[in-house]
Amino acid sequence: MSATENLFHHSVDRRVAKAFITAKSTEIACLSLDTLLTDGSFLVRRDVAVDRLERIRTLIEASLPNPPSLCDLAATFGMQPQDLSVEIREGLGVSLNQYITSRRMERARTLLESENMPLKQVAYKVGYCHASNFCTAFKRHFGRPPKNYMRLC
Repeated sequence: MSATENLFHHSVDRRVAKAFITAKSTEIACLSLDTLLTDGSFLVRRDVAVDRLERIRTLIEASLPNPPSLCDLAATFGMQPQDLSVEIREGLGVSLNQYITSRRMERARTLLESENMPLKQVAYKVGYCHASNFCTAFKRHFGRPPKNYMRLC
């Protein structure tokens, strides 16, 4: 007889029935928890984490020149910054700052390929106040400076 059946169909003296029902209820709770822990999927809601990462990507793309900080994002999602940082690193394969830099460089490359605008303006559009800082980051990311890249396109 299962614990649930035993709980409802017991032949225990009514003087100890309350203790019996408490013990059986605890047993059912423990068995249920053991099943959930064995499965493990209820502890990590991948769909929630995936949705959160997609929202983070959208927020960053929408505000690339001045993207939200890790603390701002953590507050938005009601999480600790450390926990969100781990989730971002696991989901994206890089840290938040590395992801932001990568997106900025990809956007800059697109602008350099498709727009005929001064380098200073491209730097500003992707969040750099100084063209020299942008050029250094661009060269570090792509292996060549943006002016050389513009000539290849």
